Amino acid sequence: MGKLLPSGSIDAGWQVSVTGIVDDMALSGDRLFLAGRFTAVNGVARQGLAEVSLASGALASFDPNFGSSTSYSFSALAVHPSGLFIGGQFIQVGATAQVNFAKIDLGTNALLPGFAPQMNSSITELLVSGDRLYIGGYFTQFAGAARQRAARIDANTGALHAWAPDFSSTVIELVADGGKIYAAGCFLDFLARVDPDTGARDDWSVNLTHGCVTSLDVTATHVYFSGPFTQIDGHPIERLARIDKATADIDTGFDPNLLGGNFAMAGMELAPDRVLAVGDFVGAGGGYSPGATLLDRTTGALATQWPIYAEHRGEVHALAPAPEGGTFVGGRFTRVRGEVPPVRRQGVLRLDSTGALVPSFAPNADGVVHALAATATDLFIGGTFRRVSDIQMLSLARLSVDGVVDSTFAAHPRGSATPNVNAIVLDEANQTIRVGGSFNSVGPSGTTRLNLAEFDFSGTVTPWIVSADGEVRTLLKTCDGLYVGGEFSVIAGAERAFIAKLQPGASMHLQAAFTANTDSGVHTIQRGPLDRLYLGGQFQSVNGAPAPYFARVNAVTGQFQGSFDPALNGPVRSMAWSRDGLMIAGAFDSVAGLPRQNLFRLMLDGGINAIDPEFAPLVPDAANAVLEQGERVLVGGSMNTLAPLTTTQVGLFAYPLMHTRLYADGFEGNGCD
Repeated sequence: MGKLLPSGSIDAGWQVSVTGIVDDMALSGDRLFLAGRFTAVNGVARQGLAEVSLASGALASFDPNFGSSTSYSFSALAVHPSGLFIGGQFIQVGATAQVNFAKIDLGTNALLPGFAPQMNSSITELLVSGDRLYIGGYFTQFAGAARQRAARIDANTGALHAWAPDFSSTVIELVADGGKIYAAGCFLDFLARVDPDTGARDDWSVNLTHGCVTSLDVTATHVYFSGPFTQIDGHPIERLARIDKATADIDTGFDPNLLGGNFAMAGMELAPDRVLAVGDFVGAGGGYSPGATLLDRTTGALATQWPIYAEHRGEVHALAPAPEGGTFVGGRFTRVRGEVPPVRRQGVLRLDSTGALVPSFAPNADGVVHALAATATDLFIGGTFRRVSDIQMLSLARLSVDGVVDSTFAAHPRGSATPNVNAIVLDEANQTIRVGGSFNSVGPSGTTRLNLAEFDFSGTVTPWIVSADGEVRTLLKTCDGLYVGGEFSVIAGAERAFIAKLQPGASMHLQAAFTANTDSGVHTIQRGPLDRLYLGGQFQSVNGAPAPYFARVNAVTGQFQGSFDPALNGPVRSMAWSRDGLMIAGAFDSVAGLPRQNLFRLMLDGGINAIDPEFAPLVPDAANAVLEQGERVLVGGSMNTLAPLTTTQVGLFAYPLMHTRLYADGFEGNGCD
């Protein structure tokens, strides 16, 4: 959390540290109440509800959820003179049964009786207006009566009022202004204006392409709103827009052109001529201003460089070799530390052989890059993005190795709740690319493909059709087939639990002889010598035998090789071959009883697997990707420090390779004996 002064600078003396996510705040004098999904505030245990001083940031004794033994999600707060209202998705507050709604006495900090209406789903929004409490959420039943996602009660007594507007889907935000209630959410019209007394809806709406409106701000003349939309009333305005308060006509002259991210909080007008927008974006109008930006009130253009950067900690999800000994890096980041002034470098970047940034490479994907695959001339990237270099590229794109986007490439995997490409394998001989992820259609015309697809290098979908009924996390192409790992239970029409092997080439059939099954997701696969196949992921067993997070099976039959058990205590996320063996990265701190922090190396001397006793770098946080480059091992993840160095490093580290041994036949991985 942070506190901004009127000048826009940070109040350095206000220090509030939250372990988790804050979803809502409410203020009563100096008492700032927090609600969310957190476990501690200022280092002291607090389960989703807390209070700090607005002036000093000091944590108060307020702890109504102390003693709760259930999961919780507190998402809405509202202050009334009679108490603090709490909404969300929960079944108790502290040790008291309380479903999704509660009221707390601000004198005693105790739950107030008589405020426990029964409802059939969760609450997302609370709004106090006088002695009325307006409630929005997912519910269709409230206090024994039909209420379609919105209700009103007496704030003093809890009595349900007759007010009952009808919304077809979730209400996310409510605002009271000028004798009206403004509602935003995922319902049919996305925005609505409602009579506060009768619940009647005005003839007042906008036409959005898709998604929901997630935030709302009402001023004297305009309504600002935001969400993951890409078009309004036929105009290509994304994420943040403004309409006339009286008529709901779109103001096409106000177009912030927010860069990256999926949402913004609706703008707040600041005197005399500025609008403040905050959210999950990296800038506006080409300028780098992540998380918070000042916009010109007339045009929406970036007005001035906001002095605050509200950035996510950078995370690396994928690594791939680049020409001349360099490295491509993919992940969830927006810039590289050290560039002054900051330059937007979102989702993907290129390093040279020394590890230095290649500054001319700046394609910028407006989301997260999860997968990379390169040839001598091309780089394919996959992930959860919609645009690359401001060109529509849904989840998959083709670039030159210099970062120039192929604007004709239109593979466009899409259609699931969160379209994503997790894995890419190339067949340069046939000029084809296979991808796995979470999607149900591809191409300009929406050709059906379920979580697996093949394209030629131009982006045209091929006749190869293999469907998986769950998300695909990893692909491994070898000389005798294609291994697929993920979260599926059926693939190519046959039951396979989380891992399968397809026949090589253009075949669309499983290899029936390969029958490995795990009890949970397989996220990374590598093949070694002697027909050994290494699996990593979230699983705890293979073919019914205990095998936590990492296992070895026969590459042809899938038979579990139980004599090999490194006994990891956390999930494996990435594996890569080095000259000295198999690098294994993830979120663990013990391997075969040895201290190994998120990274270890498996030696293959003479075909015998053993943990390398000399390679034991201390990776300070979970590792998502690993790659040997030259004399270095690159590790990418969510780490942000590297002891004993005092200089903060974020996302990507390099360690000495320290190679001392080679497999006798010079094996480099993923071949066939």
